[in-house]
Amino acid sequence: MYECNLASLSKRDCRLTEFLLSIPPGNLPHVRETFRSEEIEVQDSKHSFRFIENFGANIEFEISEHTRLIILFGFGLGSEFLSLWNGIKHRKHCPEILIIEPDASLFSMALHMSDMSELFNNPRIHFWIGIEKDEIPKALTQFFVRTGRAYLTHAIQIISHRSIFKIYEDYFKYVEARANEILFFASHLYGTSCEDGLNGFKNFLNNIKLLESSPTLSDLENVFQAKPAIVIASGPSLDAALPILRECQERALLIACDSALKPLLNAGIRPHFVTAIERDPIVPQFFALENDSLDDIALIACPVVLPEAMKPFQERVILALRDYDYFELACSKEKLMALGPTCGNLAFQAARNLGCSPIVLIGQDLAYSAEDFRSHVRGTICEERDKPNEPNHLIDRGFFKVAGNFGKPVLTEVGLYLALLSYEKALRDFPVRCINTGTGAHIQGTESKTLADCLREDLSVSYPHIRDQVLGYIRPKNKKIEGDQAGKDWPQKRTVLLQELEGILAKNRMYIRELEKTRASPPQSVREAVIRAEAWCVELQNENQIFQQVFGVILAPFLHESEKKLRRHFLDLGSGQAFFRFCLNHYGKFLQELSQWTERVHSEIEKSGP
Repeated sequence: MYECNLASLSKRDCRLTEFLLSIPPGNLPHVRETFRSEEIEVQDSKHSFRFIENFGANIEFEISEHTRLIILFGFGLGSEFLSLWNGIKHRKHCPEILIIEPDASLFSMALHMSDMSELFNNPRIHFWIGIEKDEIPKALTQFFVRTGRAYLTHAIQIISHRSIFKIYEDYFKYVEARANEILFFASHLYGTSCEDGLNGFKNFLNNIKLLESSPTLSDLENVFQAKPAIVIASGPSLDAALPILRECQERALLIACDSALKPLLNAGIRPHFVTAIERDPIVPQFFALENDSLDDIALIACPVVLPEAMKPFQERVILALRDYDYFELACSKEKLMALGPTCGNLAFQAARNLGCSPIVLIGQDLAYSAEDFRSHVRGTICEERDKPNEPNHLIDRGFFKVAGNFGKPVLTEVGLYLALLSYEKALRDFPVRCINTGTGAHIQGTESKTLADCLREDLSVSYPHIRDQVLGYIRPKNKKIEGDQAGKDWPQKRTVLLQELEGILAKNRMYIRELEKTRASPPQSVREAVIRAEAWCVELQNENQIFQQVFGVILAPFLHESEKKLRRHFLDLGSGQAFFRFCLNHYGKFLQELSQWTERVHSEIEKSGP
């Protein structure tokens, strides 16, 4: 049994297999587990184990029908999970499963107990065995963000192996806390709150007219083919790079992040492009410079930024169309692209799309300074970013170490690590020569080199007319830039969208009334009304295209919190009468709040004009 399980596991995860084989059988500890009032004793004796089989249920077997991801805290000897698996594996929408077992020796014992080849051969079942606590934040970020699982936050259910949870309670609570932080941050990519998400949508509606005249990144594909580009972020290593960067202004296309603009201008460096990606009200302040004109600098911006951020650049605006679902309402789908979470990621994607090579990264540290643990270059408009930090305080807040660009590990946090993963994914998907000169985190797929060496070896050619070329491509003389046809079709789409939202509102109100009438009804009537309301909510979130396009981004935090509350009560109350009484109130409030957001979205679309 043990050898067969290892053979199956080795085809899936060689590193885990080697790790388990490194645990000598003679060193497997004596394990004592308590299941309810009975005691299980497992002893190592030349691969012979003695245990009590009839120990009862020790993990929650009741899995919600719309759960899309199960996180299992504790695997134990596997019998409990196999029972659970047999109960859900034939479902039409069988959930993905992440199994977290901190005790590798116990998992090694489990391989002797049952045939697990079916589990190891299933790519939707993931095993985290013996992962150290300080590796958890990095592993969770990779798991939830790199593959897009963070967008299923409203359909995640955590279940626990009770005995293992008791032994490793602090470990699992740490996992849950870090997972919540990461999932919350992922929702920040769509908006720090529903209000923030709605503001982004309002900005998009107010910027729609730009689609009729402004070029997009896809319109300018490869216009700087094989010319070098320098992407300038506002990490702490930018301070030391400024003197050499002055010499590079005619050696490459300079693309700066919004927060790096002021330090660059103060140092006498004028980038050719500056990027803006966030709906944050601070963004226009990056460009409100009293003593500097931006007449020779172009803006590359995602249309969720405030329209005020566009004004200093007049017609020198290139639109970066993010792959938000609601962008498809007024943009051609083929022009949407994954921009990444930060201005630095956007600047890199812009350089790659413009055909630049090599792309040199400056100040893209994605980590805190190794000297004084600052997060940013000095001299941005945000004074608090200039302040040093205590490394122990950062670690207490969940910061973790990653490989440094020049060898020594550096401290980072979830937000910066998400940006790092975005870089690595972009370099895997669209390989381009990329040189990282920062002293922060290492980015897989990049070369590590000092800026001085880059200037000598990679930036030796001068391009004295590159700024004129930039401005010429944005507004070519005697040639009107064709707008996006999808943008011109917006008036017709707007009418259809308003009608669809009115249909959602009407159905919401119908189910609200039904739930209200059922309050004094017998349990069976309550159960039936709740099931109908839940079916409508699940249909909206999983099948309604308009809901997914408009609300999937705007309401991500609300949907996440609502489902988290529902899951918590489900685990506390089970699936009996008390739970359905709770659901009666829950879905009533959910649909009322959803209707309020729908009305606000409807109002903003109406105000956007025909």
